[in-house]
Amino acid sequence: MQKKSQYPGLCNIVGRGSRRGESKGINVTQGRQGVFPCNPVGEGHHYINNNKRQQLQTPSKEDQVTQTKGSVILDIDPGVDDALTLFLMLLSPEVNLRAVTVVRGNTDIENAKRNVITCLDAVYKHYEYLGIPLPGFAELPFLAIGEGEPLNPSYAKGSDGFMGKDGFGDIFTLDMYKPPKNWQAMVYNSHGTKEDKTFFKSSPRQGGPEEILYQLEHAPPFTVTILAVGPLTNLATAYMLDPVVFHRAKQIIIMGGKVPISEKVTSFSKGEFNFACDPDAAHIVLGTSKGFDQDIHTYGARLKLFNEGKKAPMDIVLIPLDVGENQGRNSVTISKQDYFQYIVPLKTPLGIISTAMMDLGFVRDPERHLERDNHQSLVSYDSISGVVLLDLFNDVFDQYWHSQYYSLRIETRDITCLGASLFDSSEITSSITDSDQTHHSHIRMVLYEKEPHYNQVLISRLFSSNQ
Repeated sequence: MQKKSQYPGLCNIVGRGSRRGESKGINVTQGRQGVFPCNPVGEGHHYINNNKRQQLQTPSKEDQVTQTKGSVILDIDPGVDDALTLFLMLLSPEVNLRAVTVVRGNTDIENAKRNVITCLDAVYKHYEYLGIPLPGFAELPFLAIGEGEPLNPSYAKGSDGFMGKDGFGDIFTLDMYKPPKNWQAMVYNSHGTKEDKTFFKSSPRQGGPEEILYQLEHAPPFTVTILAVGPLTNLATAYMLDPVVFHRAKQIIIMGGKVPISEKVTSFSKGEFNFACDPDAAHIVLGTSKGFDQDIHTYGARLKLFNEGKKAPMDIVLIPLDVGENQGRNSVTISKQDYFQYIVPLKTPLGIISTAMMDLGFVRDPERHLERDNHQSLVSYDSISGVVLLDLFNDVFDQYWHSQYYSLRIETRDITCLGASLFDSSEITSSITDSDQTHHSHIRMVLYEKEPHYNQVLISRLFSSNQ
């Protein structure tokens, strides 16, 4: 029997099986490009159910936002670079990681559970090894297992094995590293107590999309940033469950897409992996930025719309493959020299697991994985996205990164280019005009690093010998 969502909104998702990866029925409007939200998103659209508007709730003590840090929800499909991003978020003092939500992508959802538990266990051991006081209950992130299938399996690609059979550089397949013995039990039964010896608390919510909505609803509006470095199934599902709550996010930073940097050309490229794994989800999430203007939609303006019962367009920052492909510098890479000089000798728990995970790229299969500098350097796009988030938090983004706004659509039905980013460079504008309101989205894309920065941040924060 199908059951209605506990989150009424513009669309209802029914028959969901997020923990088991079952397919689901989705009540959405079908269009030429594929699945669309049932109601357009943009400035001035009133909520469907005005009775749903609630006064801000006072969160319980364990859910209070740490005001001195930037609150983050991290959505991952745990592969090697996802692990580096998770480590970076947990070890960065600017970040208050509220939740980790898991989605199928680099590997299936069962492997993803084991991989994320192994990462969080390594962080726990890292703290113990260095004698760092463990965070209290309120500071530990919730862990929620999200969607195991794309929105429309008939028009989505699956794992290509790039991260190994286990999605983690084959460290489990080759018995190079062992997960916690009781990792299956840990997924849903960790409470963040000293007895649990875990660096997270299991979410009591149904799944990843529900956890995203919970975190957004229990924080002041526009204070929580979502960092999504996998397929966007969890985010799209959360939006369709409750677009009102979803639009409380401060900003969404996404690793995905591939757009050629060219002028006066209407073009599309082969779909990037994350978008190709769930093109409908990518199209839906990017569409929430329709009409966004950074000069108009300031925090104050968005809050005013919120208090009037309206939705402001979402502020989306996209880190596409172009970041690692369109420049001569190698500062957005991890080189072989970095690996053997800084990571392999490091005998901390993070050094040990990172050495094992990255062995696939640097030792066993460099021809496939080391994409830069004549097979000498690795591009870790997810961790680049993590550094971009830190730079946005620290107000140095414009110093280190060149970006441009684009109007994008995502190909959702052409099998030859699923997930491809479609754009017309003539539509690039510094602000939205009346004629631009027909555009599907307005997204800030990070195109290249202005000066060497990423590599130094990543190495110093995760693999410093001073740790």
